Amino acid sequence: MALILDNFSSIPLQGLHRVQLYKPMVASSTSCFAQIRTLLNIKFNPIKSAQYRQYGMKPPRSLLIYGAGSCGKRTLAKGLAKEIVDAGMADVITTLSTQDLIKYSSYVKGFQQRAYEVKQLKRVIFIMENVDELFPSPREEGSSSSGSTTDQSIVNAFVDMLKDGAEDNNNIFVIGITKRVKNLNSIVRTLFDDEIKIEPPQPKKRIDIFRNHFGSEFGVDHQSHNEDIIRQVNDDCSGMVGGDIAVLVRQAKINSYRRTQATNLREIKLIRDDFVNSVIQQRRPGANSLSRLTPSIPKVSWDDVGGLDQVKQSLMEMVVWDYKHGDALKRLGVKTPRGVLLYGPPGTGKTLLSRAVAFEANANFIAANISELVQGEIGESEKQVEELFRVARSTAPSIIFIDEIQSIFGQRDASGQHGKSLISQILIELDRLNDEDQANGKRVMVLAATNLPQAIDDSFLQPGRFDRALYVGPPEKDERLKILKGLARSMKLAPDVDLAEVAAWTINFTGSDLAGLMKKSGLYAIQRDINVEAISRDDIHKVYWETKPTVTMDQLFMFEKWNQAHRNNQPMT
Repeated sequence: MALILDNFSSIPLQGLHRVQLYKPMVASSTSCFAQIRTLLNIKFNPIKSAQYRQYGMKPPRSLLIYGAGSCGKRTLAKGLAKEIVDAGMADVITTLSTQDLIKYSSYVKGFQQRAYEVKQLKRVIFIMENVDELFPSPREEGSSSSGSTTDQSIVNAFVDMLKDGAEDNNNIFVIGITKRVKNLNSIVRTLFDDEIKIEPPQPKKRIDIFRNHFGSEFGVDHQSHNEDIIRQVNDDCSGMVGGDIAVLVRQAKINSYRRTQATNLREIKLIRDDFVNSVIQQRRPGANSLSRLTPSIPKVSWDDVGGLDQVKQSLMEMVVWDYKHGDALKRLGVKTPRGVLLYGPPGTGKTLLSRAVAFEANANFIAANISELVQGEIGESEKQVEELFRVARSTAPSIIFIDEIQSIFGQRDASGQHGKSLISQILIELDRLNDEDQANGKRVMVLAATNLPQAIDDSFLQPGRFDRALYVGPPEKDERLKILKGLARSMKLAPDVDLAEVAAWTINFTGSDLAGLMKKSGLYAIQRDINVEAISRDDIHKVYWETKPTVTMDQLFMFEKWNQAHRNNQPMT
């Protein structure tokens, strides 16, 4: 009979019934599941272990599992360990966390005692949770409690345990779990024979997790409708991990019970509002276990962007086609850019275009917050840039958007040492996007926006980085008319208002200028007559003469000059 020791609690061997203590619910970790099972089989299967030794190789004795919090690391490890025990290849599963060591005078003494107890057991799977707290890296020790600093004696105790695990007469397999792998002591990390990272689930895998948590009986009488609702909610759950979805489903069940007062589980018909409050809670700052950077697919299409037809077409060919028809482009040997720079006057729709591109490409959109990227402490800004790209790779296909890029990635000569380090870090990350395999939906692209292109370091515009630059200027007359018609859909205009005439007046007005013009015209109409029913031509004409476009002729000349210099690869003078 299998013996399971959780936190070294005493469980009598005789009369212990096998129960599903650790049923794996990690639908997102199919490949990881197979890798861990393979390592455990090699360790505890005598035939496979003997084959390894026959070829002069030692069977694996340890594994490090890391990933975002609540992504299923512990569930995966305990579920597979239970599987090995049930198969009769191992006898004992035991776990250890820092909470178990509090009763000892120090972590060192507590770990040594527990390591001694484990070594007395045979065929044991030893799961250590939060190993970064047991073995913190030196840079973390200053902020740790006195009991959590890395002592050489605790490292020696861990090494002795692994040595015993390599012996035939005492099979010990150690599984370390952490969500902060960078905080783990580098020496201890090298002692693990293998590492497996649990990535956040992709959209299709998230659907499987939703189904798993809802169960086969929930709402089965309305299965098709409920599946549609789950798919809609799933689109708003980019970046969530298994634990997040479990909370989301639990709250949605509660909301649906309260709404329907159903007595039969099969009869419940979900609505989107059952998930609304739960999604908001999961999206609150700090709630997402992946990062403060929250990926999402924007609900902005090309139709929401008035005009700019030429820029849209260029983005469609350079970005959207790559995400939708990547296989065809790869087959023809066509390489698409890793980064695209959108430059032009403020208010011309660069941010809106970026969101629409992500929507059309069905990619996660990650807007980088400059205030989070630029940190005062040495090395912290580089960490934030690294985290930004890590999140993008974890939630691929994705698009990173960096607005006002010149404020953080300006001319290297004028940036100082801190700025140079930051520029170097983002260049490294951009080069990594070039080197990594982007197939199988793992596409990551960077869109950046600026209204001061001449302030950007030239190294960003080299091939393989931001090797495409698109000018987003003020809309032309026909484009202004499209924007005005879009704005007019939500406004009440008098019959004497001719939008084509307004479009002809508003030379060099940007989309935001036009929106401001119409809004102010409405306010002026109310000021003129509180009982007014529509905005008249005179209202718009009056506000027009009091409004100046944000784009000046000097700005347009500067952009044209930079565009010519960029095409000729010459510095501006």
